[in-house]
Amino acid sequence: TVLAAVIERSVVQLSPLYNLVKDDENNIRNYIHYFARLGECHATSLADHPRFSEFIHFLILLTQHLDLSISELSFVFWSELRQLNEQGDINFPPTANELFLKLVDIIRVQCIAKDDMDQSEKEIFSEYRKSALDVLLDLHAIVGAPCLQMLGSQLWNEIQQQQQQQQSSSISPSLLSYSSLESCLFCIGALSENLDEKDDQTIVNILALLLNNISPAQPISYTKTLLKTIGKFFKTVGRLPDMVGPIMQVVVLSLAQPTLQHHAVAAFAALTAPKSKTLVQCAPLLSTIMDHVEPVLPSFPDLEDRCSVIESISRVLGSVNAQLGLPGLLRLANPVISGLAASSTKAQTDPSAAKKGFTLDLKLMLSICKSLVYDDRSLLVPGSSHPVASLMQAILPSLDVIVMIYATDLEILDMLVALYRHAILSAQKDMLIVLPQLFRHMSHVYVLSPSSSSLILSFFTTAVNAFSTTQSEAPSTPQHQQATAQVNSLFGETLRTIIQHTMGLLQRPDIATRPDILKNFFELVGQLTTNMPEAILPQYLQMFYDIAVGSLSVLYDRTALRSALKLMARLVALMEHKTVSSSPPSVWTPLVAEIETLLTQKEADLIRRLISAACGGVSRSHIAGIADVLYSLHGINPSYFRECTMSVLQTEGFPSKAVTPDQKSTFLNSLMRNHGIKKFRDTVHDFAVVSRGLQDFGAST
Repeated sequence: TVLAAVIERSVVQLSPLYNLVKDDENNIRNYIHYFARLGECHATSLADHPRFSEFIHFLILLTQHLDLSISELSFVFWSELRQLNEQGDINFPPTANELFLKLVDIIRVQCIAKDDMDQSEKEIFSEYRKSALDVLLDLHAIVGAPCLQMLGSQLWNEIQQQQQQQQSSSISPSLLSYSSLESCLFCIGALSENLDEKDDQTIVNILALLLNNISPAQPISYTKTLLKTIGKFFKTVGRLPDMVGPIMQVVVLSLAQPTLQHHAVAAFAALTAPKSKTLVQCAPLLSTIMDHVEPVLPSFPDLEDRCSVIESISRVLGSVNAQLGLPGLLRLANPVISGLAASSTKAQTDPSAAKKGFTLDLKLMLSICKSLVYDDRSLLVPGSSHPVASLMQAILPSLDVIVMIYATDLEILDMLVALYRHAILSAQKDMLIVLPQLFRHMSHVYVLSPSSSSLILSFFTTAVNAFSTTQSEAPSTPQHQQATAQVNSLFGETLRTIIQHTMGLLQRPDIATRPDILKNFFELVGQLTTNMPEAILPQYLQMFYDIAVGSLSVLYDRTALRSALKLMARLVALMEHKTVSSSPPSVWTPLVAEIETLLTQKEADLIRRLISAACGGVSRSHIAGIADVLYSLHGINPSYFRECTMSVLQTEGFPSKAVTPDQKSTFLNSLMRNHGIKKFRDTVHDFAVVSRGLQDFGAST
């Protein structure tokens, strides 16, 4: 109460100074900043004072300052009021809503663009509008529906004034000012994030008003804001199916106008967003959309906009029956297929010139493949390939040329891998018709382009997940069994090339500078053991082992080493699973048997390498991961684990001269005694610390 009284006196004493300082830029900035911060910090105390409305009214007066960079200094106060209101920490006086609506109208007026602004003024105006977006949302959160209703009424008034001016014979339509109307539309669009079903009728009235009053004379700036507003209200439009047709007509017609294309593209993308209601409602308009878009699409100056339009149309195609959507798909894809073929011919004699064409058409094909996703698989034609698989089959000759000529070109390879990945994610099992060729492409690049190795391994991991033979829910028919065998054979053959080349990378002196390669390799093998164990041939396990243990001495990257240790733990855990449950699934049996054979031969060597790494070979942050592998080995056969570990520890000076035979004995006994993973990790950690000469093991054991 005392604080509020002090603040009140401050306001009473300082508010009359406004007229004296409003034209002095430095003083007025300090003046407004003082009151805004005063309100922000003490809003709760002020709200309990009977003259709180006067304080709000005074801050609204400050917000009307003609210099927008000064006016927005007061915005922090309104944001604070919203937060306090949502927390229930403030009670507004009865007249507050009227004052807040007045502030909304003031901001609307401040957002009216002036025709004669210079570049500096345009930048200030743009920044003001960005801040105004947040304040309008804050005020709407406080006031609620009346905020939108007031702006809707103002929009109606502006349109009425426009019509009256148009009826005047003294004013040419091209000279009409849309600035006030555009500002009103901007403010309405700013509220879109806060609106829900209860605002639908107001939005219907606003959209109908806008669509019924479109004029060829309206300026570009107004139409841009109109398109932005349409895009912002796509969720509301989804609940109003009758609005989709008229709105889409405005959008697709705007796509043909170069000055409006970018904003029309954004609105089109919003209306065709994945899983949106408007996406399905656009399906009956597909032919009309194609008729308007197809002629202008090649002339789009911005490639990203062109790709966005193709993605939008592809999403619409994916929401209709594949047979019905085929004509539209061919209209969309055939120019891209032809472009790739033409670039393939040119590449034989002039690879540099052909690259530009390949870059363009690969991006466009990628846009189709990543967006043509049939969430409802019943829309696909039974017995026919997924349309994306058919497209990939059609461009295979061009892809062969690309891989042959540009196998080390990172820009091309990035797009190529993205195309292959999205094609697999979209078409899934139907990609089997082209998968062998795609795998040969990627294997070829993996060998020739070390800088792309990590990218290629990531692609193969995606493919393993997509073609999992252990997670498949398909019935075990002869066709399914044949497909599974084909997948296993294909991955097994590809894996041989990858393993051999990766083993060669371990011998390179610069491998420590590319830990991402080995990290992605270990993740790929880990996914294979989970999703495609039958593809791991017996001879591969020894190679996996050599690469994994070899990485302990050449890798210093945390994430790469963690991936190596996770792979070791996963492979060993398969054996542990076998001993603690009835029996693994039949698909695991061959792999588990091979792991068992390998561990019988290599367990002592693996334990030696792991303890050596924990006790000084790697960073201490990896000790827990090493302990997890040792814990899995312990769980398979404790007696054999003890025998191997004892044999390793008996070596004089191992793992370091800092530990005594008694400390080694204590360590081994603690390992055999600690059956919980946490205690096991603690034991390995303490022993590793001692081996590094940092403390006395066993002192607190």
